[in-house]
Amino acid sequence: MEKDTDSIFSYDGEAESDSFSLSLLTAAVAEYFQTPCQLVKLAEGCFHKVYDVVRNGTVDAVVRVARPAFPKDKLESEVATIRYLALHTSVPVPRIYSWNSDASNPAGIEYMIMEKVSGVPADSVLESLSGDAFKRLVAEVAAYYYEIFSLRFEQAGSLYHSSTPDKFSVGPIVSTPFYRALDGSVRIDDASLLSALSCFRGPFSTVSDYVSSWARAESYIVSQYPLTILSELDGSHERLRRGQQVLEILEELCEIYPGDTSVYEGATTPTQRFSLRLDDFRLSNVMVSSQYSFDFEKTTAAVCLRSTRDLEKLSLSSISRAQLSLLCGIVLWRPTGFCPRI
Repeated sequence: MEKDTDSIFSYDGEAESDSFSLSLLTAAVAEYFQTPCQLVKLAEGCFHKVYDVVRNGTVDAVVRVARPAFPKDKLESEVATIRYLALHTSVPVPRIYSWNSDASNPAGIEYMIMEKVSGVPADSVLESLSGDAFKRLVAEVAAYYYEIFSLRFEQAGSLYHSSTPDKFSVGPIVSTPFYRALDGSVRIDDASLLSALSCFRGPFSTVSDYVSSWARAESYIVSQYPLTILSELDGSHERLRRGQQVLEILEELCEIYPGDTSVYEGATTPTQRFSLRLDDFRLSNVMVSSQYSFDFEKTTAAVCLRSTRDLEKLSLSSISRAQLSLLCGIVLWRPTGFCPRI
């Protein structure tokens, strides 16, 4: 168990560390459950610290503490996404007891109190699975993935609660380049930049607007912070010039591919062209137990590039282990749909 009264998020490079009060966070969790508790550090990743909540000698809940990389929206969207799936799919998701997206709270950090999911990460047991168990794992994960991908939305962006807890809407997207993806640190420490980039975050009503949003945001950052970008490019003005040219061409291409037309011959363009995309869908985020659970941070409503009817033709009965490994790479590592993360 951590003994310190403050906990620190440290980053790579020169970014300043962020800290929060572990003792005040413990008090907030105890107040919610109306019983004394202890927080025991369970894990730490790029975007979160996770603590077991020990109450009366048992552990049936965790508290996930978010790095202050994307104030408020990232946490609120994750909460809404999990609750949306609980209402509209059979995907096993943890119950969310409480959350606080206001980093000015007494603990000084955004956090979420949620049900603890049993099991172990799939990547830790994959090599030890028998052929049948491996097929069953891939088939069940693919079935959940298919169910998620079958959901449709009129806009692209991230999910949020709207007027009531059971109502949802698509709002501004939570994704790069709005924060540095590798360690969760804010890419450029300027509060005005986050506000200025909001106009590039949607929600988006057309495919072209969605796929070009990153390029337009990056072009804006380059124009406003050329010295920072030069430092990222080791001071090379030539690389900066070529990069700006590429961004300009990319924005033009986004108007025609994929645009608002069918991507491949024979495909139909649905009325609601957007489905859910899991930006961090990987084996370490799939818990293997009597049930499977997923991580829904950074899940967005994204463009449907293939029809779900294509997936209905898939049969796992005669696929070899090598082919399943390839399928696992497609299904679990290259998402066009949904998954939790620490």
